[in-house]
Amino acid sequence: MPNADVLVHELLDEGLADWVPLTRITGYAREAVATDGGDHREVATALIARLIEEGLMVPGDLGPQWVRGMAGGAA
Repeated sequence: MPNADVLVHELLDEGLADWVPLTRITGYAREAVATDGGDHREVATALIARLIEEGLMVPGDLGPQWVRGMAGGAA
């Protein structure tokens, strides 16, 4: 993955201030492949997998007044 550590750190920095939407992750992937080459879908998938597997991010849903992790509990 192009600049994987850099992408992870940038996303974690964003996550300190607010939730990181999927579109932002794919945006980083598109930017990375524009300079380093590759398929943005593969980069985004690998990036998401790494963030979840390493326990750095939790996928979830945003509602009007709630946040729910994919496991069903509050995130």
